[in-house]
Amino acid sequence: MRRKEIIKGDFKWGLDKEVDLIRTMSKKDLSNSISRILKGHYLENGVWVFGYGSLMWNPDFDVKEKISGEVKGYQRSLCLKSMLYRGSPDYYGLVFGLDYGDSCQGMCFRIAPENLKKELLKLWEREMFAENYIPTWIKVKTKESNISALTFLINNKHEN
Repeated sequence: MRRKEIIKGDFKWGLDKEVDLIRTMSKKDLSNSISRILKGHYLENGVWVFGYGSLMWNPDFDVKEKISGEVKGYQRSLCLKSMLYRGSPDYYGLVFGLDYGDSCQGMCFRIAPENLKKELLKLWEREMFAENYIPTWIKVKTKESNISALTFLINNKHEN
């Protein structure tokens, strides 16, 4: 199995040929999903994204600001089968998902308002190509305050 190609030190998340074999969302579907999740939200300061797995150490999108935080009512879990990046169809690996539970420490990244469209599309191409996750707004407690952030909850109805 071919691993992700590295370009300028960054992964091409969700863009490999192998991903196309399990892709369920077109670029238009991804854009529509972003529009739905942003509808009705105050965007003048940009959008915070809560990362609990690989997003913590490799967000791979333009970050204006970052801060650590904790969410209550959710926990990190090795609950998502991965036939790409961490396994194969015959011998799948496991990757982290955020599921209902106790609590989870993670990193919050703020995307500047002028970069929202471009950077959220990168994020959706990485996380939502097979609908394994459900984009969700959550409350994150940081040292300074509570913030509203986007994150990706595990889709417990998905076959993986």
